[in-house]
Amino acid sequence: MVAACASPSHGTQLASDETYALWADAQNAYWIDKAGVLKAAALTGGDPMILASRITGDLVGDDDALYVSQQAGSGAELMRIAKADGSAATIAAFGATRLALAGDTLVGTTMTGQPFALSLGTGAVQMFPGEPKGWYIPDVAVDGTNMYWNEDMPFMGARSCVVQPLTGVPSHVLPGCGNLDLTAADGYVFSVSRVEQESIPDTGMSVNRHDVTSADERIVATGELPRFPAVVGGRLYWAFATSIERSKLAGADRLTLAVTDGYPSALAVSAAAVVWSTPSGIWAVDLH
Repeated sequence: MVAACASPSHGTQLASDETYALWADAQNAYWIDKAGVLKAAALTGGDPMILASRITGDLVGDDDALYVSQQAGSGAELMRIAKADGSAATIAAFGATRLALAGDTLVGTTMTGQPFALSLGTGAVQMFPGEPKGWYIPDVAVDGTNMYWNEDMPFMGARSCVVQPLTGVPSHVLPGCGNLDLTAADGYVFSVSRVEQESIPDTGMSVNRHDVTSADERIVATGELPRFPAVVGGRLYWAFATSIERSKLAGADRLTLAVTDGYPSALAVSAAAVVWSTPSGIWAVDLH
């Protein structure tokens, strides 16, 4: 696998699939292909492995397992898929369109747009108040204290996120929080925003950092079609239309890690690698 350095590369191709759901650990990349097949490939290369089929929605994981939704009858169920052997177990009798994981707390939105939190330790599920947005499926994020989700539809001017304490106490709104992608870490929510109306060019989009306590907002980066912010090891990663970027959490020391051959449709970061998808396939660059 090609290593990230001061001179960005095009990365190493792991597979020819395009995906919208991608996750990575220190050894492998995992994704859901367009036929609903959950696959894995080693970051060092080799043929992809099939782990499960009839998969829909989002994908997250931890050291031992992947968490996905699998079609069941006319609906879907939330599943735990063991990374070691692909064995599957149902953990909730509903599917999810979006997922995020912190520790043993799995959060997401159900197929009808209802925000939820599920304890992987006890199996307990909390359903939080939230209004489905019709065609719009909000993104979600979680840290050790709160769940977050977008309150407003993308590109429509207004921007806010719901901050829902995992204890179940009433939520509040974080104004200015982006209305596209979300991630949460170190007391901040990172989002993608397009603060003007649809007539403004795509270069007006930004990656923003929001202090959860003070609601202070900082623009970390602006550029063409930023997407998929992710925080790993105290660094912020995201995709532009033709590149993969990294910076410190406040935006300093920005580095282009890779040049992409098309607009990324998904991004995943582990301690070992950054992995992304374009129409030509799954790509990775080594962070060691």
